[in-house]
Amino acid sequence: MQQGLLLESSHAGRPWANLEQIIVEGPRAAFDPARLSAAWLTLAARHDALRMQFEQDGQGHILQRVRPEPELTFAVAKGGPADLEAFLAADRLAGVDPEAGPGWRVTLLAGPPRSVMVWTIHHALIDGTSMAIVLEELGQILQGQDTGPVPPLHFAEYSTILSRQDKTAAKVFFAGMFGDRTAAPGFVPVSVAQPGRMAVLTQALPRGESDALRAAVRAAGATTLNAVQGAWALVLSRWTGQPEACFGLVDSGRRVIDGLDGTVGCLISTLPMRLPIDGTQTVAGFLSSLRKLTVEMRQHAHASSTEVRRWVGLPGGAVLFDTIVMHAHASLDRRMRQVGGVWADWSVRLVEEGTAAATLAVTDDPEIQILLEHDPSRIGHDRARALLAQVARLLAGMASAAGQDRLGELEMISAQERAELLALGEPQSTLPETQSCVARRFEAVALARPDATAIIEAETGLVFSFRDLDRCANALALRLQEAGVAPGDVVGIRLSRGAAHIAALFATLKLGAAFLPLDPDLPEVWLSGLVHRAGAKAVVGLDGRSLGAPVELVADPAERAEHPPARPPVQADRMAYVLFTSGSTGEPKAVRGVTGALSAHASATIAAFGLGPADRVMQFAGLGFDVALEEIFPTLLAGATVVVRNEAAAGSVRACLDLMQQHGVTVANLPASFWHVLVDDLAATGQRLPGALRLMVTGSERIRPQSLRRWRVIAPDVDWINGYGPTETTITATALVLPKGAALPPDMAEVPIGRPLAHARAILRAPDGSLTPRGGRGVLWIGGPAVTGGYLGDAPRTEAVFQPDPYHPGGRLYCTGDQARWRNDGTLDFLGRGDRQVKLRGHRIDLHQVEQLLAGLDGVRQAHVALSAVGGTDRLLGWVVTDPGVELRSLVRQANRRLPRVMVPRLIAVDRFPVGANGKIDTRALPMPPAEAPPTKAPADDALTRRIAACMAEVLERDAVSSDASFSDLGGDSLLALRLVSLIEQRTGHVLQTSDLHNNGSAAALAQMLQGGSSKPHYIIPIQPGGTRPAFFAVHVLGRNEDLFRPLAAALGPDQPVYGLSVGIPRNLDDINVERTARLYFEEIQTFYPEGPVGLGAVSMAAYFAFELAQLLRAAGREVRVLAVLDAMGPDGRPALSGTAKLKAHLLQIRQHGIGHFARVLKNKIDRYRERREALHSAPDQINPISLIAANVCAVEFYRPQPYDGPLAVFRADHSFWDSPEALATGLGWASVARGGLQRFDLPGTHLSILEPGKVDVLAGHLSRLMSGSADRRDS
Repeated sequence: MQQGLLLESSHAGRPWANLEQIIVEGPRAAFDPARLSAAWLTLAARHDALRMQFEQDGQGHILQRVRPEPELTFAVAKGGPADLEAFLAADRLAGVDPEAGPGWRVTLLAGPPRSVMVWTIHHALIDGTSMAIVLEELGQILQGQDTGPVPPLHFAEYSTILSRQDKTAAKVFFAGMFGDRTAAPGFVPVSVAQPGRMAVLTQALPRGESDALRAAVRAAGATTLNAVQGAWALVLSRWTGQPEACFGLVDSGRRVIDGLDGTVGCLISTLPMRLPIDGTQTVAGFLSSLRKLTVEMRQHAHASSTEVRRWVGLPGGAVLFDTIVMHAHASLDRRMRQVGGVWADWSVRLVEEGTAAATLAVTDDPEIQILLEHDPSRIGHDRARALLAQVARLLAGMASAAGQDRLGELEMISAQERAELLALGEPQSTLPETQSCVARRFEAVALARPDATAIIEAETGLVFSFRDLDRCANALALRLQEAGVAPGDVVGIRLSRGAAHIAALFATLKLGAAFLPLDPDLPEVWLSGLVHRAGAKAVVGLDGRSLGAPVELVADPAERAEHPPARPPVQADRMAYVLFTSGSTGEPKAVRGVTGALSAHASATIAAFGLGPADRVMQFAGLGFDVALEEIFPTLLAGATVVVRNEAAAGSVRACLDLMQQHGVTVANLPASFWHVLVDDLAATGQRLPGALRLMVTGSERIRPQSLRRWRVIAPDVDWINGYGPTETTITATALVLPKGAALPPDMAEVPIGRPLAHARAILRAPDGSLTPRGGRGVLWIGGPAVTGGYLGDAPRTEAVFQPDPYHPGGRLYCTGDQARWRNDGTLDFLGRGDRQVKLRGHRIDLHQVEQLLAGLDGVRQAHVALSAVGGTDRLLGWVVTDPGVELRSLVRQANRRLPRVMVPRLIAVDRFPVGANGKIDTRALPMPPAEAPPTKAPADDALTRRIAACMAEVLERDAVSSDASFSDLGGDSLLALRLVSLIEQRTGHVLQTSDLHNNGSAAALAQMLQGGSSKPHYIIPIQPGGTRPAFFAVHVLGRNEDLFRPLAAALGPDQPVYGLSVGIPRNLDDINVERTARLYFEEIQTFYPEGPVGLGAVSMAAYFAFELAQLLRAAGREVRVLAVLDAMGPDGRPALSGTAKLKAHLLQIRQHGIGHFARVLKNKIDRYRERREALHSAPDQINPISLIAANVCAVEFYRPQPYDGPLAVFRADHSFWDSPEALATGLGWASVARGGLQRFDLPGTHLSILEPGKVDVLAGHLSRLMSGSADRRDS
């Protein structure tokens, strides 16, 4: 405890921190300077804590040394009570230094008629109980009374006994308390400035409430302390949105050893306390359990926080808590008045200043006194006042709680605050009275505007009027009815985007049935699963495939019928559609959209977007996503036109802008990822938006504030909306609406998601079900007509998240699982998923929190963070899109300043984030970081490394520490780091700073840094290091960040070491040469892996580099167990089919894969054309993929392979249907150089997909047998 108190003050340059000022005021005559100074010298001689000095030994330990003779720093200054505050401020700034001399002093401000004595002492020397002991004895000495016998146990003796206490039970206790969680989320953000000066607020609980509280806790078998603990735990839980709270509890420390009643010193300890919060638990039961827990914990008060961190596996840079609770039975002044004598006429008060973000100190006086000390740089004054009032309100609620009242029912906020919070969640406009059936509303529009344009297909140029669309829907509805589809049935719609798809949606609704959109681009197996889970009665498509449904219909866009079929009466709760969303179990959830909610959403969207007949709205979203419905139904019900985008618009900003310009699009609804790219491109190229555009809507993901600021410069005359809403609440439920010219939200660290639309309500709730205070983090619940009908055929999951609305009788609420916060301006901040917490080395990390901090670093445009396995070890990875010229090292330095080390991710720079079909970041396509060098075959650890490892083991109290183990990961913290660097200096003579441990956390890294040496391979890249089998090297073409071979490594299993070989991209493409490159690889393998057999493998033209490397290795006497050529053409060529044979091969592919085969062929050609075009337009000195490939091709053409005596395995992709019989017979052209024998294996997939998950297992099976030497040598 003392080490921490010293570290936080004098060692941190904050002399006022942990400084105690005891101010005693009394008659001037009572404070004679001579008598007063003599009395203090007597006290110093009596109590060794007042003669104690601290010093640091050579091993970094803080040692206590008791001076034999007392010393006193005593001063008399002019002035009195009127000058006190100015003196106290100056006195705090001066501080005391317990390492330079006595850590205390006494100053007398002598002024008529009363004087003030200020006793200034460092907290490391004194605690509250000791203050009362000293002051009582001071009064006795000044009155000439006997102070009694010397305390039986001095503080130095106590410290010695304490250090020898067995802590086995304490370790078990705290490990059990934290379980699988070593620290609850902090109350304040980690990215805060250096803690500043503290502010103090106080409040008294009225006498009646105080007495009632004491009676209530006694009835529960608890104490006032337990009520204070419980109140603060509820405050933390309700503000942080976590179902638990963690804080420090100050304990007197006087129960650990007997005989401490008169001992003076700093005996207290601050113990970490984690409390789960269950809103259904009774108040009395909660208090009773707290009492039991506290009593048990006090038995382990001798455990230090450093030890607890180590026991629970918390990395040294992290903290267990950032707020503290203190409780005293009486204030210091009241305790002294109870002593009597001179204290009847003297008053005393205590001024102290800690370092925690907040300290709640409660004194059990007749009127319970509540003090909240807070750091304004971390907790502002307004929030601190709210916290203090909420603690008082909770204590009062506990005092009046009935026996069965539950925790969740305890009110923390006032009735006025409650009303204000509910009002914030109400929509700003009301829904108009309208028909709840979307199909009937559409029919009314078609009747009123039959010839107006309803749909424009950008791909085909076709135009459909409202009459055409309505009659096309009627015709299909009649066919569905004839096929047996009835109201309530589900109809799958497997059509490409366009008028036929939209007509099918309306046809289904006209029947009273529900549509299930099925994106035809998705795999048929996946779609069949959706059809099965939804229980679809029919599927409408273009190819007649039912996907397992009983009825299949082929859509005919040319069919027309003037009238719709007979249909049942309108029911607002009838199912209108089924949409699937991802489930936490991996099983998609079928959301049951209802008619009334869909109609209400359309009305709310028409109002929010200001839609009218003159608008043209682009249909951009994927057909399986709910935003597509938002683009279609409100547009048509407003009499406006839907412009259905072509495929090119989704893949190119230019193509998207061209489409919008060509068709006069007025409203665009783009996913956030695409919108960010649009903004960046507009800013970089100076392009202008199409003139007709009046509204841009975006959402689905977090919006970068800097992008919104740039947008307002680029598009000052365009309205902008950020929408939010889960599928379960009928598409967009809340929106931030920014009309052109409107000011941006103030303090925009996050772009808000606004207020509820007219069909929704928003409520933030804490885990115990209570309302989240304004500014706190809570779970967002959505209510109102927006709420859908739950999950189709899944009552348990429906009941778990769809619940009755306690604030609106008869209503329902949906729990989004998203975290949000009410801003001061009344809008909502989206804070990420509540389940985006991961565990890394025992520490829970909120990924959104790290992302938010990274995105706020200078030069960062966009950030994404995830926990991923790198080289078999979980690592926190952060992908960033940066401004040009920004170095990752600079970002890492910034992050290290703002985050605990365990929360600083390994950064990977990307040009832009890959986007999936849903418009969101495709995390699977993000590159993995470059691998670290593999362990070398170096000699055993040198002497310096061993000595540093021994120092680490000693400081960490371990038998031994591995030379590559991280000090922080093993539990090293700032205190232990001080000891470590001192010990290393003493044992080795090398001078270190604690900061050196941040970048060189292991003994080996420190030794290497001190010696200034390094020996690592240049070209060997570990993909999956470790394992006992012979190493397998993937040669030359590895994919971006070696991701091409990572699935293969995983499929081979952890016992198979896999490394990559790559020289990277040379400055001069003419330097690419097969023999020269293979020689570099050979020398590196011989240096770092000089013994044992190896395996080689390569894809495409890299096979020639692997071939030459195998020749060099065999010439050097090395065994090459397998040389695997992956779908590569050999030196004899790879003859392909032509003419009729090629046509037959294509027809075979159509039979196997459907008409989509030609689409895939066409797409491949287009992609190759685009690559060639980009290469032609590259800058002359710019290395692009095409030029790099061309250079490799040239190198291969100049290479003359010689016959190879080892075994050669050729792997062919079986989708290469054009391979001729001659190509198969010659092993794809490798037979002439395969003197040691050739095997051919066919693999499922295409040229590169043979290495993808799901297909690579076949290749892995063959390679495992070949590497073990057990493969059959026949041609396959």
